[in-house]
Amino acid sequence: MKKLFAFLLVLISSVVMAQGNDAEVKQFLDLFTAKIKTLDVGKIEPHYEEGYFKTLSESAYFDKDTHIGLTSLYQECMGKDEATMKQFINRFFEKHKELKVQRREIEAKMDDFNFIQPYLKIRVFSEDLLSIYSDHAITKFTHEGLLEVVVLDLPIGIGSLEKKHLATWKKSEEDIYQLAKTNTIKALNQKFEKAETAKTGEVFYLLADDMDLFITSAIFDLKKAGLPVGKHGTVFSVPNHTVLVAMPLDDPAKADGFILNFMGLTDYMNQSPETKPVSNNLFWYNGKEVFLIKKDIPNKKFIYPAAMKAALQ
Repeated sequence: MKKLFAFLLVLISSVVMAQGNDAEVKQFLDLFTAKIKTLDVGKIEPHYEEGYFKTLSESAYFDKDTHIGLTSLYQECMGKDEATMKQFINRFFEKHKELKVQRREIEAKMDDFNFIQPYLKIRVFSEDLLSIYSDHAITKFTHEGLLEVVVLDLPIGIGSLEKKHLATWKKSEEDIYQLAKTNTIKALNQKFEKAETAKTGEVFYLLADDMDLFITSAIFDLKKAGLPVGKHGTVFSVPNHTVLVAMPLDDPAKADGFILNFMGLTDYMNQSPETKPVSNNLFWYNGKEVFLIKKDIPNKKFIYPAAMKAALQ
């Protein structure tokens, strides 16, 4: 887990290509383009200034019409000597070649439900992505603003799951969703950690990892994830794909001000350009159930759910 012990406004960050100096970027691209010219990767459309290239034909390394990102590779190479950079670049292509072979092997087994079942999981995305998944994927909304999508967590990486397989498996969408949820919860193994106490008194906790693609799926079992519950419950949010943020409520007299500050923090993290936004919604957890805290923006106030109002009395 990527531990954050600085104040929360210091966001989880990842360095993008644009942040490197021009000489370093040029060296990386020179080595990368020199290597790609020696390989039969088919026709490509370079978008190196944007951190990727697009494949225009099939090859032993890539499928056709695929965007291949280079940012992670660049991050690995940044600050390394030329020999090490070459090793990382070589490994990049070797890995993609191996992954393509493995994908074909998986595709040949898609009709075998007993084989596929252990790989079913659920990822949590922003509700804004519903149009991308609604036609072909199994989706659900349990909490407002949080889109749940059933995927395949394969040894080669995360794969999409299309509803067309349901007829072959003789399973309903709900069957698959529940199996995926069980698998997801079973695999959860990270715990919230105390991050910082603000000068105004708020205590913040994080469940954060910018490498775990299922970190936001901890929403399915907050107790297992160790979400701390205050005397009057806990406010939490899922601002982006790398983190859940929580703030226990122990003093009802300070709740409004603390939650206002928490909303500002959530908005800030939700808008971070280094991460993928999920939701700026705020939720309240009493140790058993999750409730949405609605916002009355024009009147600058929160609309607390009845159970939360009672807990704050």
